[in-house]
Amino acid sequence: MVRSAFLAWEKPSRIEPVGELGKTPVQPCCVLCGLGEVETIDVVSFQDLRRLWFESAEIDILTCLVKPYEEPGVPLRRCLACGSEFYPASLCGTGRLYEHLGKFDYYYQPEKWEFRLALEDLASAGRVLEVGCGTGGFLERIVRARPGTQVVGLELNPDALAASRTRGLAVHAQSIAEFACEHGGEFDAVCALQVLEHVPDPDAFLQAGFRCLRSGGLWILGLPNSQGFPRFAVNDFGNLPPHHLTRWSPEVVTKVAGRYRATVERILLEPVAEYHKGWYRDTLTVKLVSALLGLRWNRVEVGTRYRLVLAACRRLQRCIPGRVWRYTRYPGHTMYVALRKVGP
Repeated sequence: MVRSAFLAWEKPSRIEPVGELGKTPVQPCCVLCGLGEVETIDVVSFQDLRRLWFESAEIDILTCLVKPYEEPGVPLRRCLACGSEFYPASLCGTGRLYEHLGKFDYYYQPEKWEFRLALEDLASAGRVLEVGCGTGGFLERIVRARPGTQVVGLELNPDALAASRTRGLAVHAQSIAEFACEHGGEFDAVCALQVLEHVPDPDAFLQAGFRCLRSGGLWILGLPNSQGFPRFAVNDFGNLPPHHLTRWSPEVVTKVAGRYRATVERILLEPVAEYHKGWYRDTLTVKLVSALLGLRWNRVEVGTRYRLVLAACRRLQRCIPGRVWRYTRYPGHTMYVALRKVGP
């Protein structure tokens, strides 16, 4: 039924550009550093994006946007000063999107690669704030691993908020900006694991987190790594609006740390996770076969040609011995970042 609903739609014959590829006057400031010019590096059809979400996650993104999106194309822009990449902030998703995604088992994972790293860095932290704590799984792990640590969470998804409170955790239905106004300098560490890429104003988000930290405190971030293997993936709907609005790399994090009077403690890249190995094989096989055949793909492909190529590549993989795959050519999905606040 989902598929038939979209087959009735007329696909746009072409995308009207939101600013030409290259420098664009539409949004002259970077959402992160606010400096320099930006360039449009990619544009996808909004109708194709809508269809992809409908078929992949069974939701019409028109029903979960903060405000209506009226452009036919969705531009991805890059700042020429800091290198950050971002989609229009107007494509930010509402709570309805996260309520819907929270129903899928894969969304709030009980175990993540960055949890172990964060626990190492929280060894001496007396008070910890987690922004976007979800159902409270990581906060609970901190309490178990570091008895006596005071933990506080922030969560805006009503279902996840209720689940975290059933664990007996102190979780508030507030944004980090609201919370920072009353709790400046109170925490030894602030964590946001797979959160920053969702917010439309990453600069304000980061500044609010630093305001909550005491001098010398840690801002711990888990971010999708834009230099990992998923950068080659087609139809990676989770890394597209209205879910993800910004894209992050180690170079961008290093460049902007000084803007917040912070030093980079460490940046680590996740190896390919066990549950991502099938995705890794699909992605790199399609990449290789497409290069050999001279095929090029957009970030969003809803036509039958890509589906046929993907199906053929999966058949091809069955002929390749599993021992051939080393999963080391490209990093995995996530980047771990620890920034230390300098000064008050």
